[in-house]
Amino acid sequence: MSSKQKELANEIAIVTSRVADLIRPHTDTSLPIKQSTWTIGTAIAHLIISQKVTRKILQGEKNPYADAKPETVAAMNEKLLSEFIERDGKKLATMLVIETDALLKEANRLNDDFTVQTHFGSMDMQTCFAHNLFHLLLHGSIVGQTLNKPLPIDQKHMVMVLPFLKQAMLVTYDAEAAGDFVGTYTIHLKDNEEFSIVCNQETITVEDGTASTVDCHIYADPIVYFLLTIGAVNPLQPILQGKLRVGGPKPWLALRLTKLFRSP
Repeated sequence: MSSKQKELANEIAIVTSRVADLIRPHTDTSLPIKQSTWTIGTAIAHLIISQKVTRKILQGEKNPYADAKPETVAAMNEKLLSEFIERDGKKLATMLVIETDALLKEANRLNDDFTVQTHFGSMDMQTCFAHNLFHLLLHGSIVGQTLNKPLPIDQKHMVMVLPFLKQAMLVTYDAEAAGDFVGTYTIHLKDNEEFSIVCNQETITVEDGTASTVDCHIYADPIVYFLLTIGAVNPLQPILQGKLRVGGPKPWLALRLTKLFRSP
């Protein structure tokens, strides 16, 4: 396992423990999540299922999420959730830690060049780990917000999940919503981490660093950018806190960025 993969594996274990701690005290996990049909218990159950499914994929089993269509992914989520009935917080917490540990042990057996077929396309192990961390942070952060508890994310995590996020943007770009839109964004995160999103009507490319010509610069605190990416924060709040700024010749394009991507 490469050093980057080891670092990701370590953070996956840490975040898993934090997410488990969020749900563990709650015997009743029926608290609904805003703007969702799921409860906090459903979200954690989904994470447990996902860790188990990922481990089985690494063992060579077929990916039940192979079809990338959003409606197919949603239907599979509901099917698997209906088959997994546990919702007690303490038991869910224990199961999440066990499944993540089993996944990481399975991944440790594999060569660094092993590839995983997912509904986001083919991923190497580093991207697969970045996806796993992103997924834990996504649902863990939403559960944390719902419970009004500290979120499981650290500043460094946004950069760590970028290998997955860059690939996911290529898959989730909504060409129909983009229409004839042409624009280039450069995202500036902490510690000089930068990447660019180039939209040219129905096509998109994602590049490292600052693009040669930029229409809109977005300067964001890494945690804020992550929460914006998953739709978990109103942009006005971090703007007022000085954690989100925009610039460039067309700063108003920032308002359109998240609308260019569909939910996976």
